[in-house]
Amino acid sequence: MGSEILCYSAWTFPAIPIFPDDHFPGRSIRILVGSPVGSYADRVARAFEEGLANRLGQPVRIENVDDAAGQATSVVRRAPADGYTLLLAAGSRGIGATSWSRLGFPRVEDFTFIRALTKVQNVLLVPADSPIRSVSEYVKAARQTPAGISLSLPKFLPGTSVAAAQFSNAAAVKLRSEMCVDSKESISVMTAGRTQSSWAEIDTALPYIERKAIRALGVVGDQRSEFVPDVPTFDELGFRGISGSSWTGLLGPARLPSSIVEKIDHALASLIATPEIIDRLTRFAAVPVAAGQSAYRNHLVKEINSYASIAKGTGMRVV
Repeated sequence: MGSEILCYSAWTFPAIPIFPDDHFPGRSIRILVGSPVGSYADRVARAFEEGLANRLGQPVRIENVDDAAGQATSVVRRAPADGYTLLLAAGSRGIGATSWSRLGFPRVEDFTFIRALTKVQNVLLVPADSPIRSVSEYVKAARQTPAGISLSLPKFLPGTSVAAAQFSNAAAVKLRSEMCVDSKESISVMTAGRTQSSWAEIDTALPYIERKAIRALGVVGDQRSEFVPDVPTFDELGFRGISGSSWTGLLGPARLPSSIVEKIDHALASLIATPEIIDRLTRFAAVPVAAGQSAYRNHLVKEINSYASIAKGTGMRVV
């Protein structure tokens, strides 16, 4: 399958006749990814690319868009509701609550939810040479530091910010955050000594953990990660209500016909349980999610509302 890296200031859609729903798909489908080739979202999209094409009987193209200004979400929001332009969404990045529309954010209502695909857990990290070896020691150190313990956060991954803020509230500790572009930079800032800790997605953190360059203290989720089974969940440690696991899923423009949604959803649902897809996802610490249209929408709305509430209460920048 071909792939393209796109960064256009303006997008136009050719006047190609839309096939009736019962003939969908009648041509190639493009899936926009708002992050570079090799990113977590990109790897998810490419894991499904060939199988989805085979099941739908038409080529599927992954297009990586420079999403610093939310281009991918904006392009899909404005696309015809014909199923040929879709979005591989990574969490709620680039999508705001209804009340944010005045800020120019695409809203949940601007999209049709098709299916959730994967999730990746977020993890609290410290450098390997840190004297802090557990969450309880981390909390103790934070409480003994009047200004609060420092941490680095990936600013374009709202789930990590949600988890960090919820942990701060649950543990009654003050945290001083430095915002980074992504999980990789967040970890690099910490290992360079600029911060004492970091939150990151486990797929990015795992190679560093395996090299013993960093130490994982706790993971977000209702069960331990199969990739770091010795690391406890925050629930286990008594810090309940910490969410922020990052989901990926497929979205289309608003008012996408149900017959098209059902065809794409059926293809994805049949793919996601196959050994081949599970093997591909496991290679980068992704966990398949069995969540259809309604469950996926509910999850994303909950994440957006949590982030909006935290941003309002803490002054975090909404990205």
